[in-house]
Amino acid sequence: IFDDQSLALIDLKQHALGYPRRGVWSGATDHVAVAAAFGGHGARVRDGESLEHELGLALARPASFSVISCQLARRAYEGLI
Repeated sequence: IFDDQSLALIDLKQHALGYPRRGVWSGATDHVAVAAAFGGHGARVRDGESLEHELGLALARPASFSVISCQLARRAYEGLI
């Protein structure tokens, strides 16, 4: 999950059309806890090295599922899309 605590693409479209930003910032979701509640493994990462490590661990657990939450800064997509 690319988690910037918002609906980034909708946010960008609203901004591009001159609309005020409304209803697009969701706040923090504990994806690690959600994964655990459904019987899986959850991890939170903030850099490429951690992501690579967690992907390796996820692939080593074929009998279960993993949710990897990649933390991004809010508005990290601006100017890229």
